[in-house]
Amino acid sequence: MAHEDNDQMEDLLDVSVPVLQNTGRKYRHLQCRCMVHKLGCLLKVLSEDKKAVITLFGFGGLLEAASYSLRMGLVEDLVACVEPDTGVLSVHGRELHMTPWYAGSLLGLPCSGPDVDGRLSPVGASDERYNITRTSLTPRLLYTELIQMSYGEEFKVKLLLYIIGTIIRPTGNVYIATTYLSLLPNLDDIRNLNWAKYAFEGMLPAVRTYKIGRVKGLKNKCIKGCIWILQGQEESSLRTDFNALKMDFKKLKSHVLSALTDIRQDVAVMVYG
Repeated sequence: MAHEDNDQMEDLLDVSVPVLQNTGRKYRHLQCRCMVHKLGCLLKVLSEDKKAVITLFGFGGLLEAASYSLRMGLVEDLVACVEPDTGVLSVHGRELHMTPWYAGSLLGLPCSGPDVDGRLSPVGASDERYNITRTSLTPRLLYTELIQMSYGEEFKVKLLLYIIGTIIRPTGNVYIATTYLSLLPNLDDIRNLNWAKYAFEGMLPAVRTYKIGRVKGLKNKCIKGCIWILQGQEESSLRTDFNALKMDFKKLKSHVLSALTDIRQDVAVMVYG
């Protein structure tokens, strides 16, 4: 019986079921270039020394986050529930105040240190040291190269660009911004930067731009930024509620069993004296 109870409780967290039932909108098949799941696929074919580079950058939490995937129907509903000027996500009758720190805890990114923006500078030229050109800065090409190339400085550089361009701050087009090339001379400084804030502050304007575009009836359905933060925030909230409900269920079950024991004892006294 206890096993059946647990099974019933687990079903409450079936996130494949729509959690926002009253949005009143048809999905427009939102598209994005935030590809946490692709990092998971990449990790499956990388050697241990190559995987260790992610931790070296201070992005070790992504080793776990990479096992997740985006559910675009859920994300599209969540985008509609975000107030980008305040960072408030209103779901289930509650207001969830998103912060850079929470984004960092979801993605496992550094939450302190200098701003990433302060380390970036406009770079338009190619970087010949690592055979990087504008046309080579696409997630697809970098993914292929990362699988094929051997461990070394060039691998570190391209893995960094891949993570930034597909998870931390994806753009709305097929190219990763060349401004990130300005980070390459100081790879040892990467782990000291506030990447959680950079991801968070990139997501909110992206949501704002997308929502304005939808109001204006623009055809562009691709949203920029790390919108996985929205799904992670929602799932974390659901899991917290689920755990609290599970604890209440256990307490109630304990009280019921205790009451049944008392009733059995009282009945025994009445019957047998």
